[in-house]
Amino acid sequence: MKTIAVVGSGGAGQNIVNIFKRESEYENVDIYVVNGEKWVDCVEFYKFKQLDKLIKVLSEYDHVILTAGLGGRGGDALVKLANELDNIAGIVVCKPFRIERSRVERAEEQIKLLKSNVVLKNLDELIEKMPDIAIHDGLMTLDMELVEEITKIIQRLFYSEQK
Repeated sequence: MKTIAVVGSGGAGQNIVNIFKRESEYENVDIYVVNGEKWVDCVEFYKFKQLDKLIKVLSEYDHVILTAGLGGRGGDALVKLANELDNIAGIVVCKPFRIERSRVERAEEQIKLLKSNVVLKNLDELIEKMPDIAIHDGLMTLDMELVEEITKIIQRLFYSEQK
């Protein structure tokens, strides 16, 4: 059985796993993306309509970590993966800015459907913590925080397997 897979769902999830891939020292973690189109090279890519195929692949892992921005198709795909797989080690997601009302409402519904341990970051925290930062820099900072959360989950998994 394979050990750990990290899956980025949707555009935000794809950005997060791209940063994880670039910044991580973990060579034995497989990276997957599910999205409408592929923006990142050197990852296993699935389109949204291929979720059932991806579920079969991910079920072969000991541990799966999911990440996405909620409120859109990426969040919907993450919810389906989270609820279909029995090997979820963690879910790391972000909630849209409150000004995006319809996306926030959809994100709140998606959160209710998640049963596993969820690390949730709120994009509004960017405005509160860094009111003078450019939005691009703020989003990059948040993505790095999400990557750090994924890394913490992996470290816990490696530590528990070595015991």
